[in-house]
Amino acid sequence: MPASKVPRIYWLTIPQLDKLIHAGIFISLCSSAYLWLVSVFPDFEKRIAMTIVLIMALYGIIIEFIQVNFIIGRSFELLDILADLSGCLIFLGFRFFIKRL
Repeated sequence: MPASKVPRIYWLTIPQLDKLIHAGIFISLCSSAYLWLVSVFPDFEKRIAMTIVLIMALYGIIIEFIQVNFIIGRSFELLDILADLSGCLIFLGFRFFIKRL
């Protein structure tokens, strides 16, 4: 979506709040994929977790390149990539708690 079409909501104007949102989205993406795959292939838990983190990290990087090259008014932000990676790493740190869900 072009930046000009993104709705302006007052609480979203808090500086760097979007970085927390990025991290939260990637925690959710990693966790949901992990829970699904571990329920199907429980013997490969560690390999699944690492593969998910790798795929989601690449996804976060690709999203930024798509934004800058194909979406008018959007830009590349290294901090968005770092926030996405942070979400992946937070998932890794808490995956044993997530597994109990």
